[in-house]
Amino acid sequence: LSRPSNRRDNAPSSIQSHSVHLDGRVGGAPIILPLPPSQGTIHIYDSTHEIGMRYQSMVNRSNVAEFDGVYFETQAGAFCFVQALNMTLGCVMIEIAPSLVIARAYCDNPRTATGAFPFSEMGHYNYVFMQHLSTVLGTFSINQLYKRDVGINHRVNDDISDIFDLDESGRFADRGAFLQPSDLSSHHSCALKHIERNELHSLILTDHRHAVALRFYKGHWYLLDSERRPNQMHAHPILMTRATWPQVDAYNKVYHISKIGNQAGGTTITSSGAPRTSSE
Repeated sequence: LSRPSNRRDNAPSSIQSHSVHLDGRVGGAPIILPLPPSQGTIHIYDSTHEIGMRYQSMVNRSNVAEFDGVYFETQAGAFCFVQALNMTLGCVMIEIAPSLVIARAYCDNPRTATGAFPFSEMGHYNYVFMQHLSTVLGTFSINQLYKRDVGINHRVNDDISDIFDLDESGRFADRGAFLQPSDLSSHHSCALKHIERNELHSLILTDHRHAVALRFYKGHWYLLDSERRPNQMHAHPILMTRATWPQVDAYNKVYHISKIGNQAGGTTITSSGAPRTSSE
């Protein structure tokens, strides 16, 4: 995937400056990236959708019995934002292939394309694109959370020149007012009780390279990281306890995800691993 391509849809090389995350893009891909399973190669005539389908086929989806049946997906390519969103909602709300087609159109459109967001066949989405994806699909919403959203009072700095910044939607805001994942561990009892009381049960945490889900499910919080860590045999859910809550401090942004629209139920996974829509 790292070599230049002469594909007919004029896609650039699959990996272009994705190690620089000035635009907030995340991927969470391992250092050595696996090739999609297409006889070990990407053909120059493959469409964006076909490449997306190969990555999609690499995702292992399951309801993990050891963790009360919480929904979990393993990492494929650099689509951790998509997989975190599915896991935090507990269903297949976004498939990789159609999201990649939308990303291709987004980057090709002069009205939306920016130099900071070159197209990548491996994913590497950011918050702004995920907002665009939510508009196109109409099945979910994504919003960055503020401290006030979880009942944390924030005192504004007296130095006006130092307190305001643009959030990722381009709005001016007190930069200290954004909710930090560390607020959830340091203000553990009050913040989480507020979140649970207001049913903000589906969260995504990001840092400069990765996105994970933080989900409240059947009375427990779970950290759902699709990427296998070096000390793990395989990726798996993490039950949040006093000992594991500090793990969220590694991230720096918190987003709330909710289902909307006529297909708000998404697609669930049966005990056999087969997809099942909410209408079934």
